Amino acid sequence: MKPPEIKVGKTTIGNIVDILSDQFGDKTAVEYKSLDLKLDFSSFKAVCDGVAKGLMALGVEKGEKIAIWANNLPEWVYTQYGSARMGAVLVTVNTGYKSAELEYLHIINKICPALKKSEPGTFESRKLPFLQRTDIIL
Repeated sequence: MKPPEIKVGKTTIGNIVDILSDQFGDKTAVEYKSLDLKLDFSSFKAVCDGVAKGLMALGVEKGEKIAIWANNLPEWVYTQYGSARMGAVLVTVNTGYKSAELEYLHIINKICPALKKSEPGTFESRKLPFLQRTDIIL
């Protein structure tokens, strides 16, 4: 089996999905035995493209940072590669945080209580001028 051609400084994480799908389409890309889930590279690419389109539909733009707080789940992997496919930057939140550290994540609601009541796309804050949106997916 020939290794994929990855060009340092030229190949993006999003491009790797294409390269691996083209070269290893029917080989296993993702497997979670505990969830009885197994995807080949072609199927994985389709899922990642769906995530990329979903993020764009939410208004996420190229270069924008998105945070994810998730355990080792397929959705984490899909979000990693899906966000890369559309050019967003994934920022992971450590699931091992202790309760005191998690207060930092909850501080946004304390600083900006209006966030809970704001309509999608209408949030603005002088305290957090770079926070444009929060999306919770359960």
